[in-house]
Amino acid sequence: TGMNFTGDTNLIVENNRLERNYTGISLTDVNGAIIGSPDNGNTFLYTNYGITAQGGNSIFIDSNIMDYVNYGITTTDTTGVTIVDNQLLGGFGGYSEVSKISNEDDYEGDYDYPYGYGVGSYGIHVVSGGLNTSIQGNEVHNFEMGIGVEHSDHTSILSNTVYDIFAQYFEDETLFGDAIYVNDSTDTLVFDNIIFTAENGVHVVDSSWTEVTGNDISDTNVGVFAESARFLSVLGNNRLYNNFIGANIVDSDGAIVDGNQIYDNFVGAVIVDSDSTIVNDNQIHNNFTGEVIVDSNGAIVNNNEIHDNFIGANIVSSDRVIIGGNQVFDNFVGVEVDSSNNVAVSNNTFTNNGLFKYKASLIKVKPPFEIIALEFIISSKKS
Repeated sequence: TGMNFTGDTNLIVENNRLERNYTGISLTDVNGAIIGSPDNGNTFLYTNYGITAQGGNSIFIDSNIMDYVNYGITTTDTTGVTIVDNQLLGGFGGYSEVSKISNEDDYEGDYDYPYGYGVGSYGIHVVSGGLNTSIQGNEVHNFEMGIGVEHSDHTSILSNTVYDIFAQYFEDETLFGDAIYVNDSTDTLVFDNIIFTAENGVHVVDSSWTEVTGNDISDTNVGVFAESARFLSVLGNNRLYNNFIGANIVDSDGAIVDGNQIYDNFVGAVIVDSDSTIVNDNQIHNNFTGEVIVDSNGAIVNNNEIHDNFIGANIVSSDRVIIGGNQVFDNFVGVEVDSSNNVAVSNNTFTNNGLFKYKASLIKVKPPFEIIALEFIISSKKS
């Protein structure tokens, strides 16, 4: 360990260079610490753990630079931690040139990398017991998880840029790959982040009262992926584009998808086994399928603009669904209802559907899905 602090108060650590340490800076039960500041951040190179904090409160981690670290910033059982304006480059856990090295003997260059490949590497991880944590303005890339929050409450993830987050594939299982991951946590705000090139943009699991607002998410498998996320809000002008699925909401009752731009995805939004969901005031366009609701009861689809999709909205095996006040135009199929009961379609405007003005750009979603899309179009035309 480069620096180890236990039980200290009013600590300031600035402008240090920490290279090839197993842990750069370790904090245990420290109350009141400043680790880096604008123009005086610490630099971490070729390090397994950059900064770890166990216990303590009022810790400010600011403007540090980490290059080729496995695990950037880790907090456990802390209160009032602020993590702001840090630059975190993985390299070991991601798939940069450095990450391909499993141990130092495999490398013939000018350097050795003592800690090799970090499975499950991450940029920032609130492991458990975090309370009132703020993660803001950081740049995080080349890890297997960008920013993770688990078993914690009242967390804000604001205005970060997270990209090049890579998954591991084992047979039929996908591990890691989340740009922002929220698990078993309450009252989490994910706001105004830029996310691209990841397996999942924002992944919310077993959590309550998560708000995903104003983010720009592109080039992922799933832009917003929610599993067992109660009272999830995806709202306030999120831009979900050029993903395979823009938003995938599964087993998440009471979800609200409101005021978003969802476009240039293979499927704009998928809602599965999620009751009492509201899809309101969204721009859903230029997707292969705009919206799919499956096995979900009590859904309301209201006041959306749904256009230039192959299928605008598809309701499957659902009950008590209201589709009202939407503008549905220039789709091949505007609204399709299959094997559902008690569906009310009222006060919508349907214009120029069935003419098939499907944009060529829609077929450019990542292969092999483009082939599937083309085959589907051909078979649909024949029928």
